[in-house]
Amino acid sequence: MIVLILQIPETVTQESLCAFVETALRRIWMLPVFKKGLLESCEIRRILDPHSGSVEYQALLHVADDRTGESLIKQLNGKSLEGREISARIYHQRSVRKDRRVNLPGPYDIAIVDRRQTDRRRPDLKIETTAMRNVLSATAPSC
Repeated sequence: MIVLILQIPETVTQESLCAFVETALRRIWMLPVFKKGLLESCEIRRILDPHSGSVEYQALLHVADDRTGESLIKQLNGKSLEGREISARIYHQRSVRKDRRVNLPGPYDIAIVDRRQTDRRRPDLKIETTAMRNVLSATAPSC
């Protein structure tokens, strides 16, 4: 599972992000019903919108199993990271080729296409990975 953390501050480093996530994971692992989960990798992405000039930072956390990922989302939602409240959710990879407005069979095609004429996604975003680190074991001291 991939966990998306939104609205992280520009000043967050790889080390501070890893320490923040590890603190949340330790709280999950303290519960007797959970076996120790595995954080496989984490990355920080810088997203630039050339039309508005705005820049935002997001983090992607690759977690070994879904149960740990869902618990991590609950732990991180609403927490403060370097003074800014963050939100976490499941990351969904979407493809333009799987647009339901175009590929639906039957009479619902026209209703969906007529309702929304343009794509809701922002066009021409420039996404670059500023920091990425892979994790090899569950006992690694940092992500």
